[in-house]
Amino acid sequence: LLYASPFVGDMADIRTVHALRESVDRMCGLLEAEPELVVCDTHPMYNTVTVAQEIAQARGIPLIQVQHHYAHILACMAENEYTQRVIGVSFDGTGYGDDGTIWGGELLLCDPEEYDRKGSVKPFVQTGGDLSAKEGWRIAAALLRDGCGEDAQVLCETLGICDAKTFTLQAKMAQ
Repeated sequence: LLYASPFVGDMADIRTVHALRESVDRMCGLLEAEPELVVCDTHPMYNTVTVAQEIAQARGIPLIQVQHHYAHILACMAENEYTQRVIGVSFDGTGYGDDGTIWGGELLLCDPEEYDRKGSVKPFVQTGGDLSAKEGWRIAAALLRDGCGEDAQVLCETLGICDAKTFTLQAKMAQ
């Protein structure tokens, strides 16, 4: 059986990292079960990966790392008890790719054992770094800037994405 932890908050906050550790211990106690393995993301800089490594090492159990977008598709497959090969689409944000770059907007051909990356959103400069994940307008402006050239500023204003001053600032940041 698989028991996913409940959402405990933003893992950039050290208090939330401590809450995750406590949540794992609490779930083991409530379920009267010991984990047989730990599964986490592949991003080497994520706090959740560090916690997963610590738990696996302390308990002497295997650690399995799974690419971010593939994990989302696997979760949908597991929830629906589906084990056949699927075309999975994951547009939830960014994740650490197998090639060491940041992936986002992925189209994967996959099954529970493996996946093959068939397509993705073309890489673009994401101004504001991780802030873009919380302020989606930044991504919309960047994609319009890359795809529409000189028309992007007017499109951003017309669509209510951002004003001309903000667009110009974002464009300068992207250079």
